[in-house]
Amino acid sequence: MTEDRDPFLQSLFDDSRLEPVSEEFTSAVVSRTYSLRNKLITVAVGLIVILLVYTWFYGAPGQGLALAMAKFLSTSLIDLGNSWAALILAPINSIAGLLAITFKLLRSFSKKILGL
Repeated sequence: MTEDRDPFLQSLFDDSRLEPVSEEFTSAVVSRTYSLRNKLITVAVGLIVILLVYTWFYGAPGQGLALAMAKFLSTSLIDLGNSWAALILAPINSIAGLLAITFKLLRSFSKKILGL
């Protein structure tokens, strides 16, 4: 066998012979970890409480606005009564349908113009 030894491998074996870390160091690391964890939990709970309070106070006006927008966008463009044509054309016979079709047409034209 050869007597040539890899210095890196030798240093790894030398490092393994070092004294283990003291008990005081380990307990300090563990206590600091628990402290950071407790701070993180406290911040997370605080943010959740703030979010719930915000939702409680400002949720109702937002919901009212969403309902008003939904009612406005579902307004029929042409009154067709209760016929089968009204049921078939319901998705496109509204302000929302008109906006969607307009958006699709504008997007397709812009893709053709820009060559995307």
